[in-house]
Amino acid sequence: MPTPNEQAPRPNLQVAARVEELLREQLEELGVNPRKLAPEDIAANMHCHLAPDGSMTYLWKGEPMLHVMPEKLVDENGEESVLWRMFTKDDIASSDSFFADAADFAVEDDEDDSAPASEK
Repeated sequence: MPTPNEQAPRPNLQVAARVEELLREQLEELGVNPRKLAPEDIAANMHCHLAPDGSMTYLWKGEPMLHVMPEKLVDENGEESVLWRMFTKDDIASSDSFFADAADFAVEDDEDDSAPASEK
């Protein structure tokens, strides 16, 4: 029987690209130029917590800056897809129920090409 992590949705390349874009934006808002960061600085300060449900929380120097959450959808034909909801630090800080307010950051993933979730 598969473990919960094996059943969790995995982001595809489109989702990974959007996550990278949002992480860059969030770093810039903090006054950090991501293009000038050395790989060892990124490795030391950027961490990703992967939850059993496939959600990911990215932290910069211990502060949450991006939360990515999969939402499984089933259409009228029984076809499954995943909607990836993405919440920035502003969404997280502004509301205890920020999960309900993130349609602007959603990316639908209905393709089979999955990319492994990795720490940045």
